[in-house]
Amino acid sequence: MCIRDSAEAERSWVSRRPTATSVPLLNTTDARIREVTSLGYADVSVVGAKAAQLGVVTRVHGVVTPGGFAVPFAYYARHLASAHLDAFAAQLVAQDVDGFDARERATKLAFLRGRIEQAPIDPALVTEVRRRVMALPGRRHIFRSSTNAEDLAGFNGAGLYESIVVPASPTEAQVADAIRKVWASVWLERAYAERGYYRVSHLDVAMAILVQPFVSVSYTHLRAHETV
Repeated sequence: MCIRDSAEAERSWVSRRPTATSVPLLNTTDARIREVTSLGYADVSVVGAKAAQLGVVTRVHGVVTPGGFAVPFAYYARHLASAHLDAFAAQLVAQDVDGFDARERATKLAFLRGRIEQAPIDPALVTEVRRRVMALPGRRHIFRSSTNAEDLAGFNGAGLYESIVVPASPTEAQVADAIRKVWASVWLERAYAERGYYRVSHLDVAMAILVQPFVSVSYTHLRAHETV
């Protein structure tokens, strides 16, 4: 189809937009930090599609993965609630109706992310995550986003959220910062806008974290293993 002008392009985008609100599956009561090898499709509502699907992949014969573990949605929900940021998020979403000023939205989203990154974090969670990371001393780890609003049929959410690499043998402060930065990325402008277009319920989106040893693959290595 040939698009002749911006008005026609806009009509095309509107015609493709879902008409019904999508409410992601969400379980914030299960607070078990689990090895990825124990996860499966039934855990999407607890640790997100990325972590749950990787759990399935780890059991495919002949496939090697970095492994890792998942921090469930429960800790994200508790973090927001303890700082009363869940109420702020609800107010932001309620006010964001047609005609809402884009600059005001961006300012409020930035404020929310900043508060998530600065709010006190559960020290027991940080200690436990660092303990698991330190089981592989000398290895950098990546804290990967795993929401209940990505890697789904009809909404892949690719590139919407942040993943953070921590150095080998990270301090508790570095672990805490990485966790909070990944959590805060739920409220990035690009993620908020994409979910809005697809009518995904913002307040039912939560962030789990898939923690894995960081794997660096060079372009030369990839070329050497190409099959012609």
